[in-house]
Amino acid sequence: MNTMKQKRFSMSFNMTLIFSICIAILIFSYSNGITGNDFWWHVKTGEWIFKNHQVPTTGIYSWSADFMNAKWYSQEWLSQLFFYLLYHVFGQVGIFVFCILISLTIFVILFFTAGKKIDHNMLFSCAYFLLTVKIITLFCYGRPQVFSYLFLTISLMLLYHFIKNPDSKKIFFLPLVALLWANFHGGSSNVVYILPLIVLIGHCVDLNIGCIQFHRLEVKHMKRLILVNILSFLALFLNPHGINMVIYPYSNMMDKNMVTFVEEWSAPAPSSISNVIFYYLPIIAVAVLFILQKNKINATDFLMMGFFAYLTFRSRRFLIFFIIACTFYIFDYVKKKDYDTANTTDASEKGKKLIIGSIFLISALILCVSVVQVLSTYYTKGELIDKPMDTKVIRVIKEDAPKRLLNDYNFGEVLIFEGIPVFVDGRADIYSGRILSDYIRFYGMYNHQDDFASLYTPENYMEEIQKFYQFDAFLVNNNSALHSYICSHADNYTLIYQDDTLSYYRLK
Repeated sequence: MNTMKQKRFSMSFNMTLIFSICIAILIFSYSNGITGNDFWWHVKTGEWIFKNHQVPTTGIYSWSADFMNAKWYSQEWLSQLFFYLLYHVFGQVGIFVFCILISLTIFVILFFTAGKKIDHNMLFSCAYFLLTVKIITLFCYGRPQVFSYLFLTISLMLLYHFIKNPDSKKIFFLPLVALLWANFHGGSSNVVYILPLIVLIGHCVDLNIGCIQFHRLEVKHMKRLILVNILSFLALFLNPHGINMVIYPYSNMMDKNMVTFVEEWSAPAPSSISNVIFYYLPIIAVAVLFILQKNKINATDFLMMGFFAYLTFRSRRFLIFFIIACTFYIFDYVKKKDYDTANTTDASEKGKKLIIGSIFLISALILCVSVVQVLSTYYTKGELIDKPMDTKVIRVIKEDAPKRLLNDYNFGEVLIFEGIPVFVDGRADIYSGRILSDYIRFYGMYNHQDDFASLYTPENYMEEIQKFYQFDAFLVNNNSALHSYICSHADNYTLIYQDDTLSYYRLK
């Protein structure tokens, strides 16, 4: 029994090298701290939930949401509560360590999902997992989305285990994953019932369509998967917002202003070389690998690839979903290189130990450098989570105490954290509709044509928006169109504070 377990969990020479390098690089990627994008308003919302013992349904911390009676579905309430408690007890260090741990967890699951197939082609495996590390560290920071990445990984692990072992009862953990997903990050939880549907389609019949092969499951196994899917779908209703949370992922994508304005929700433009390399090339590479296949392609794998490629083309935030899903099937289609096996077999044990020892030493040095860099960042900056503005401007605004501040969208999270009511912030869904439309129109000085354009005259829309909202102060990015407008109408505004990034004005 011990021999079997040791054989099952042993790592090959190639696996050991790739794993060591990737782990070291993953941790090093966090050595300069993490971005605070949206983190600060999540923590503040978690504090509100903890102190009020309820989940908010209105736009708390936003004067414009209150002014317009805007509703809000806090679809990440449980993760917000988690972040607040973690931050309250351990501060920024706790959040920082958590982000590293969840990134490591996802990577380790994906790595050992590939398992021995990594030996098929060391060059491909090394490139693939280095890209995976890059994407994981780019997306995994203090936001509820990290739970979606983890739950997606677990869901795919359960489903692919079911495909190989349909008699296994582990698939019944999927409704539990759905329940957690709906409350930690409901915005992406619809994926949990879409994935089993993909598996059902891929295994509903024995059929070959060109190189695509469908394998039919036994009727009892199909019934089991259907039952699990129904339970997973029903589990999504067990959240503070009920059916609204089930509808939420689809209703959000219907707001064209929101999808266009929020960068991570927008489609990666193929006109950008960096987008082509980072978003399009991985998908094209997988497609080419499928096209060049001499063997049959499993229908479920093909459908998974198509589904997540479509999501990525629709919104760049789904790139990590594509990479996570890809790991569960891609190595089945990588041709085994005979010279890899030969090299591994012929290498002396002494040579192997020397190479592995050298890699371990290099990895240990990288880890040491990472620790030193983290400590240096923490003691130099006094923080491990970035803030988009200096604390000096916060003090100025608090002393000035504006009633209707118009703020830059990206500054909203810190203002909320500091208890300053905002016009807009990263909770784009609160402002869906007129508020976001007016913000884009006023802040960008762009009278775009949408459902709300008819409310204003083309010549005087700036004055009319100002009159409607009665802004009394302005916190703007120095590179924004509104800042240029204010500078050209300096007689109407008083400059209170300015630094290299932003300016704070009072309306005279």
